[in-house]
Amino acid sequence: MLSRYLPYILKVSQLKEIPLQFQGILQYGNMRIGEHYAQSAKISAQTMEEWTERMHDIAAKTEHETVSMHGITVLTMIFLPGTFVSVCTTPNSILASN
Repeated sequence: MLSRYLPYILKVSQLKEIPLQFQGILQYGNMRIGEHYAQSAKISAQTMEEWTERMHDIAAKTEHETVSMHGITVLTMIFLPGTFVSVCTTPNSILASN
């Protein structure tokens, strides 16, 4: 008599395993999503590192150009007033002959 119910008993025991299998599937899916996010974060970090290196190079070039501009500014401050004074004090006849 028990042999007649044995297939149903096995099906009930298999039903108990379904939530465990579903949890395993969910865990696997979450693991794959985590791997994807980790890979994406790695690529993003590498990109940001490259950008930082480029920005550092640009900053170094800008510093060099700033030093050059300071030199030009000093020379201009030295010679411009003298040029202005010499042009203002030059007689009009010399300027008109050219």
